[in-house]
Amino acid sequence: EIFCFAYLDDIIIFSATPEEHDRHVTLVLEALERAELHLKPSKCVWSVPEIEFLGFTAVAGKGIRMSDDKLQALREWKRPTNVKEVRMFLGTINFCSKMMPHFADNAAPLNSLTKKGKAFEWTEECERSWSRMM
Repeated sequence: EIFCFAYLDDIIIFSATPEEHDRHVTLVLEALERAELHLKPSKCVWSVPEIEFLGFTAVAGKGIRMSDDKLQALREWKRPTNVKEVRMFLGTINFCSKMMPHFADNAAPLNSLTKKGKAFEWTEECERSWSRMM
């Protein structure tokens, strides 16, 4: 049973019900105690229905979505005009690729622009790729 995720010094615990959440929190706290790891109370957030975590928003009962600030940054992204900008865009959007169906297929025309020795040419296929990912 997976009910928590840890990254560096952050831990998120997710559960289907308040009762299950209490049990999960207890299990995590016991594991931290056994490992002699300590929490800083001022940095803890408990039993909230929604939380920002690593650029995503976890919403109780609904799952995970990209955080609003990340979505806004993508909406404001200008169409790439050179290889460096395409690489920057692909690096950024790759952050949410797991949440985008057919990401690899949709990104393929833009990826092809980054091939060494290939002249930069923004085609209709690139435009469709860009539009699908935006």
